[in-house]
Amino acid sequence: MTDYNRRGWLVVGGVAATNFIVMGPSIGTIGIFFTPLIKQFGWSREQVSWIATAFLIAMGLVNPLVGWLLDRIAARIPMAIGAAMAGAAFVAASRISSLGALVVCYAVIGIGVGASTITPGMIVAANWFSDRRALAIGITIAGAGLGGCVLPPLVAHLIAAHGWRATMICIGVPMFALALPIVLLVVRKPGRGPSAEEHAGALSGLELGAALRSAPFWLLVGMQLGFTVAFAGAYFHMVPFLIGAGYSPQSAALLFGATAAVSLPGYLLLGSLADRYGAKPVLAVSLIVQAASMLLLLTLAGHRFTALLIVIFVVSYGLTIGSGTALGTALLAESLGLRSFGSLAGIIGLIATVGSGSGPIVAGRIYDTTASYSAAFELCAALMLAAALLASLVYPAERRDVAPAVAVHSPH
Repeated sequence: MTDYNRRGWLVVGGVAATNFIVMGPSIGTIGIFFTPLIKQFGWSREQVSWIATAFLIAMGLVNPLVGWLLDRIAARIPMAIGAAMAGAAFVAASRISSLGALVVCYAVIGIGVGASTITPGMIVAANWFSDRRALAIGITIAGAGLGGCVLPPLVAHLIAAHGWRATMICIGVPMFALALPIVLLVVRKPGRGPSAEEHAGALSGLELGAALRSAPFWLLVGMQLGFTVAFAGAYFHMVPFLIGAGYSPQSAALLFGATAAVSLPGYLLLGSLADRYGAKPVLAVSLIVQAASMLLLLTLAGHRFTALLIVIFVVSYGLTIGSGTALGTALLAESLGLRSFGSLAGIIGLIATVGSGSGPIVAGRIYDTTASYSAAFELCAALMLAAALLASLVYPAERRDVAPAVAVHSPH
C-alpha cells in the first residue's frame, strides 16, 4: 500500500468516526424521542414528525452550499463548523418546552449534520479513491450506521433512566469533545495523487451546466426522491410502529439498532460489489430488497414477530438500508464523472430533501387518519420499487470520461 493510499484510508476512517459521533445519534435517535415527547406534551404523531422533517429539510438545504464549498476549500472547515453547530443545538434542545422551539433546534442540528457528515464525507472519500471509490464511500457511511446500531438502545436506556432532556445533552457534548478534534486533525483532501484541489482542471466529467441538462442526472434525481420519501417514511416511524405492535420502547430500540448493526457489513459488501460489477445493478437490486423488507415489517406484526421473520427482516432491511445514498453517490460519479461532483452531489441532496422531509409527515398523517401504519409502509415500498426502476435506467453520459481542459487543447 502506498503512502497516498494509507493517508486516504486514514481520512476515510476519520470521516467515518465523525459520522458515528454526529450523524449516528442525530438521525438514528429521532424516532426514539417521539414517544416520550408525545407523553409529556400531548403532541400528535403528525406534530412530532415535524422534528424529523425540520432536521431533514435543513440538512438537505445545506447540501448544495457544502458541495460547492468542497469544490473550492478544505473540507475540514465546513465540517468543523457543522459539528460544533449540531452539538450546541442538542444542548439547547434539552431546555425547550414548545414544539416550535424544538423544531428550530432540530433544524439547526440538521444544518450542522449536513455540513459535517454524509455529503462532505462522501465527496472527500470520492476524491481520495478511484478504483475502490464505492468501498471508501461505504465505509464513511458505515460510521453513521455504527452509530445507529450502538446508540438507539443506549439512548432508549438513558431516556428511561434520566429523561429525554439529560439524554440530549449526552448526545451533544461528544460532538464538541470528540468529533471536532477529529475533523480538524485528520480530515484532508488529497495532497498528492488524483486530487480535486491540485488537478481540478484535469478531472474528467461534465461541466455543471451540461450535467444539469443530461438525462442521467435527472434519473438520479428521481431515484433519490423515491428512495428518500420511502426511506424516511419508514425509518422514523419504525420504533413507534414496533411499540404499537407490542414491543417495549427498549426492545423496539434494540430491534431498530439490530438493523443498523447489519448495515455495517452491508455498506462494505455493497461497496465491494459495486466496485466489481458497477453501482447500477447493485443499487437496483438493493432497492428492491429494501421494498420487500418494508412489506415484511407489516407481516411481522400479523405473525406476532416470530423469530425467523425477525431475522429475515433485520438482515434484508439492514443490509440495504443506506444503498440509495452510498451507491447513488457512486453511480453519480460513474455516470457524470468528477468534474462537478461536489456541486452535483449537493444539488441532488437538496432536491431529495423534498422527499426526505415529506416522508415522515406523510407517514404520520396516514397513521393519524387510519390508526395504522399499513398504508404508509405499503406506499413506501411502492416508491422504493419506483426508485429501483429509475436506477436501472441510468447510463454513462457522453463525454463523462473526458477532461474538459484536455479536450479543449487536444489536436483535432
